[in-house]
Amino acid sequence: MAEPTSAVQTQPTPIPIFKGDGYEYWSIRMKTILRSRDLGDLIETGVNLADTDQNRLKTAVKKDAHAMAIIQQAVHDQLFSRIAGASTAKETWDILKMEFQGDDQVKAVKLQGLRKDFENLSMKDGELVGYYFSRVMAIVSQKRSYGENITDQIIVEKVLRSLSPRFDVIVPSIEVSMDLIKLTPVKLMGALQSQEKRLNSRINDKNEKVDDKALQVMMSNTRISSPRGRGRGAGRGRGLHRGNAPDRANIPQCHVCKKYGHFKRDCWYNEDAQAQIVAEETQKDEAGIEAK
Repeated sequence: MAEPTSAVQTQPTPIPIFKGDGYEYWSIRMKTILRSRDLGDLIETGVNLADTDQNRLKTAVKKDAHAMAIIQQAVHDQLFSRIAGASTAKETWDILKMEFQGDDQVKAVKLQGLRKDFENLSMKDGELVGYYFSRVMAIVSQKRSYGENITDQIIVEKVLRSLSPRFDVIVPSIEVSMDLIKLTPVKLMGALQSQEKRLNSRINDKNEKVDDKALQVMMSNTRISSPRGRGRGAGRGRGLHRGNAPDRANIPQCHVCKKYGHFKRDCWYNEDAQAQIVAEETQKDEAGIEAK
């Protein structure tokens, strides 16, 4: 005997409360909530009062009241007086839109400012890829809320030309191996985060090797400079505790990172050395893809 099935009960989406700030994000969330309840068209076109089908008109008026009730719930008491006199969902929505987003002239002025911010946006030194994408998409969302058409290609090209210098050797490989027209921001972020992880891993491994090499050189110089013939422990590190510190004049110092134990040509912070390593890794990855 088959067990009876039961419908999955879903919790209603929490309604965000608008207090006067962040209208762009609030309006996006509200549109999604209204669409999920099949009420999205009521704030765009309203109710067709010329409909001669009385049953259909009655249903539309009821849905309109439902949409208006949701918008009213989403407005803080301090702002409710603005929409108290509205009689339809569309009228309620338009009042808030006009006050907090402005008319076409105001939107054009705000768009100009957002366009400038978008063009001047660049990745900071040491900033994580995920954080930079969040800053980019925040401006993109605002521009879209004002009616600007921002395609994925525009976002991808903007990100690639505004990355920090440490990605200079990676960008050409992405531009050659990936179709920028079809590349989405999400895929680009994933590719960059993968390279970011690899770069950070390389830097950490290189620093560990450099520190180990410097320690070996220091200990070697300590053993050489320690007095001999003072027992079995002589030359095994006693000098390190008795003031016979290693002479750094005999230890090579890097002029890039200022650390001891390696030269500039071996330093990971040397951009030429870094570029060569990344290029080799890219070639290996491409060879692996072709082999598959």
